[in-house]
Amino acid sequence: MRCAGHGPAEVGARSAEFPQHGLPQSGLTPREAQVATLLLDGLTSKEIARRLNISDLTVRKHRENLLAKLGLVNTGQLIRLLLSAP
Repeated sequence: MRCAGHGPAEVGARSAEFPQHGLPQSGLTPREAQVATLLLDGLTSKEIARRLNISDLTVRKHRENLLAKLGLVNTGQLIRLLLSAP
């Protein structure tokens, strides 16, 4: 599922919302927050890479960093965490 209308400016603005909505303050970088946002929108790593003009491997590394910083094992847990945030 792809959500239209999320260019880089929109993604950056939306990423800034995470701390207000319960994403743990775990030292996430702005790019990690962008990747989390796009994962929540249902994009694959390849789609995120195209959207952000970075490589698929870089997206995978950001996903690994997100999981490690949040103490999670897989992307499903990350999505549940993001969806359950107030």
